[in-house]
Amino acid sequence: MTRLISILVLALHFYYFCYQAFQNWHLTSLISDRILDKIFAAGLFSSFIKTKRL
Repeated sequence: MTRLISILVLALHFYYFCYQAFQNWHLTSLISDRILDKIFAAGLFSSFIKTKRL
């Protein structure tokens, strides 16, 4: 279970920090953008180091 959560956080991390690439590849969706907005509002992606440390 914890491994699945870590993989999910890692995937969200790459999605957030490489969003331009995902847009160019047409791999973005409204649902994932809404989820990412909620997570960003919580402060998880406030800095690159903070995300990696979790």
